[in-house]
This record gives sequence, structure tokens and C-alpha cells, in this order.
Amino acid sequence: MAKDLGLSPGSLGAINALFFLAFAAAQVPLGHVLERWGPSRTLAALLALAALGCGLVAAAPGLALLALGQLAMGAGVALALVGPCGPTSSSPQSGWGS
Repeated sequence: MAKDLGLSPGSLGAINALFFLAFAAAQVPLGHVLERWGPSRTLAALLALAALGCGLVAAAPGLALLALGQLAMGAGVALALVGPCGPTSSSPQSGWGS
């Protein structure tokens, strides 16, 4: 990817860091969004965002779309951090699925 887009190792590292920054930043509002929209709608929206990001990264002709795709993927998979309290949890404390 770096060779195809003419990116230096530093640029490639910065682009990859955008994924983690978006992932971390999305954690802040995620609790509120889950309470307001519910897990099903939130999960569907975030997975759609992650899929859009994957498409942008795959089709990126340059740095700008590559960066945008990484940001979208990072924010889109942010729900993965919820883990044991996520939609597949059977814990009664999670409140999901009730």
C-alpha cells in the first residue's frame, strides 16, 4: 500500500494511527448513543460505517481518502471494545436483549 500510494514509512504510520485515534475518540459518546438508540441500531450504524471505511481504504487513490477510510473504520469498530457487555452477552446486568 505504501509503495502504491507513494507513502513514506512515517506517513503510513500516521495513517494507521488515525484508526486508533478514531477508535478511542468514539468510546466517549458510545455509552450515550447506546442508551439513546439501543444496541441494534447502534451496531448496525457502526458496522455500516466500518464497511464504508473499508471500501474507502480499498479504493483510495491518495492520502486523503485513505485517512478518511481509516477514521471511519476506527469509529465503526469502536463497539467491539464493549466486549462482555455487548449484544451477544447473556449477562442479565448488560440489559441487552431484554
